Amino acid sequence: MIFGWCLHGDATRTAGTIRFAIRFYSIDLNTKAFTYSLRTQLASGKILHGMDEAAANKAAEEKDLFSKPIY
Repeated sequence: MIFGWCLHGDATRTAGTIRFAIRFYSIDLNTKAFTYSLRTQLASGKILHGMDEAAANKAAEEKDLFSKPIY
C-alpha cells in the first residue's frame, strides 16, 4: 500500500529526525468504541536541511545581500 500525507509545518520547521506511527481504525458510532484498530510500529525519517524554513529564509536573505549592486 502506498499513500501520502501532508506534514504540518511545525513538523518540518527544523532539520532532524521525525518519529511517527500509522494507525488504521474503525469506530462504532453508537458505542463510540473501536471495532477495528491496527497500528504500525514506531518509525522515523529525516527532515533534511532543505526543508528547514529558518535556514532557507536566512540563505535567501544572504543571497539578496550579495546580489544587490553597491553604489
